[in-house]
Amino acid sequence: MNILQQRLSKLSPRQRQVLEAALRKAGQQVPTELADVSSAAEPAQDVISKAQLLQDKVPAAIEVKEKTQQFYTTISRQLNSSLYRQHARFLNIGFLDDGSPTERVVELPERVINRACVNLVLEMVGGSPLEGVELLDVGCGRGGTIDTLANLFQPERLTGIDLCREAITFCRDNAPADQAHFLVGDAEHLPFPNRSFDCLTNLESSHNYPEIDSFYREVARVLRPGGRFLYSDILPREKKSRSTAFLRDLGLQLMLDRDITANVLLSCRATGDVHLGAFPQANDQEMMSDFLGLEGSRAFCDMEKGIDIYFIQHWEKVHGR
Repeated sequence: MNILQQRLSKLSPRQRQVLEAALRKAGQQVPTELADVSSAAEPAQDVISKAQLLQDKVPAAIEVKEKTQQFYTTISRQLNSSLYRQHARFLNIGFLDDGSPTERVVELPERVINRACVNLVLEMVGGSPLEGVELLDVGCGRGGTIDTLANLFQPERLTGIDLCREAITFCRDNAPADQAHFLVGDAEHLPFPNRSFDCLTNLESSHNYPEIDSFYREVARVLRPGGRFLYSDILPREKKSRSTAFLRDLGLQLMLDRDITANVLLSCRATGDVHLGAFPQANDQEMMSDFLGLEGSRAFCDMEKGIDIYFIQHWEKVHGR
């Protein structure tokens, strides 16, 4: 590959299209290297590959989103083609009890598919009143959170939004209830009017957002006064502290702040290999280990060392804001 091809190969599909259009408009010849790269702009989605998803330099926000979308499109396609398709509704790494007090008010039967993943949703919700509310799940993935809320609580209306079109298609085809609706959208630019929802949930998703403060601003904007933000994710400790301060400055009041890292690590130990078995072995195993939090992975070790924290927070929008 020559130098021009190397440079062009680092452009995103959108950037290549813009460059090609600009050259044509200026009456200049489009290099054959650009045409060759453009024709292969959409990489194969059959395996997870570091070569497709990583670059030497940290990409700009728009490229982060493109790569995130590409990654989760591949994840969803692989799950759709697996034996576990209908049951593969969760992408979170789960919660297992360690003997300490829990917040969930719903106890599951002894035998439940995806028990650890469902328990994480229930721990995030805790005792928050959801009956009759209009709820938005941001980063809904394959609909596991909305499925749980629809089956175990009595919300008036559930809306799920995700950047991955493949996941939204799955959600629409497998909607748990008539009151559940799904759409493709960006967490940092929510397509809803001000004060649209009584409750907003976000589970194991925000760590993917390149401009997380924009997401927090959207949370404050679309929540009604007195509305709840039920939030659970893994973040570096310093970033989590900064995010907490930022949400306070937006006029949200912190009602609950829990460290559930130990419970998540238990789940990773117990379920990680099972979750990995749902995906092709041709995937980059290091990336998949991090994604699933397998024991010994970077993600697992950072939680175990206390570098990263897996938390649950409940926020309430102050009246008058």
